[in-house]
Amino acid sequence: KAITGLEKLKRKDLVATLTQRSETAALFGAAPAAAAGPKQRSKWGTVETEDTAVLETEELLSLQNQMMEDQNKGVEDLGAILARQMQMAGTIGRELDLHNEMLDNLSNHVDHTQANITAETKRVIKLNQAV
Repeated sequence: KAITGLEKLKRKDLVATLTQRSETAALFGAAPAAAAGPKQRSKWGTVETEDTAVLETEELLSLQNQMMEDQNKGVEDLGAILARQMQMAGTIGRELDLHNEMLDNLSNHVDHTQANITAETKRVIKLNQAV
């Protein structure tokens, strides 16, 4: 599976950061850290876990590829979730529009009915005064 341009940039930035750390450590005379218990620091200042310390280069690459595939799967799943939420948001928006239209119609009918009631009340008062 080919890596994207964004992933390529991220990796270049990571390599640049690690190289800078290594150069900074060398500038100040810091030697690479020795193994401290189960964790080891590489010459770039990264910490190896118990899981990765015993792996060969090919195994590390395989593990990294598996982790990237897992991350890609997670991103795809997240994309599907977001697409579903967008669909739901659209449906909710259309439903709200419909309800707002119904409320506007109801308000118009109430106003019309109120005007009719007011007119009839005035007629009843006039009729009552005439009698």
